Amino acid sequence: MPSEVGELPSWFNMVENVLEKFEVPDDLKAKLLMPKLTPHAKSLIVRLSLDEQDTYETLRDFLLKQYQLGSREYCARFMHAGKSLVKLGFLTRHVLKISFSITPSPAKFPVLMSCLIFASMTNCQVVFQCTC
Repeated sequence: MPSEVGELPSWFNMVENVLEKFEVPDDLKAKLLMPKLTPHAKSLIVRLSLDEQDTYETLRDFLLKQYQLGSREYCARFMHAGKSLVKLGFLTRHVLKISFSITPSPAKFPVLMSCLIFASMTNCQVVFQCTC
């Protein structure tokens, strides 16, 4: 598990790709994930019931919610990123975050993406308020 909070969505995406490639049964996914969690993440999942800890999707969604990976955090990180490749990385993570979001907001997604792409392509410090 990455130590950088912003890398969690892409890490979970990678884990899911590996689990799918090796056709891991659903009942083993969460059990295989547990040893890879950071000590902080392990202390967070204690709040879940044992049945919830056995479901990979519930475990993943809970951890993403606990680390509060919201649009505002991605927006702030994006605006402070220096190089265009770094901004592209933040843009990719934001797309992954939307795909993992518990309550996605499809109506606001195109507006935010347009702003992020514009700021990345023009290399300017566009200041806007995230309302996602």
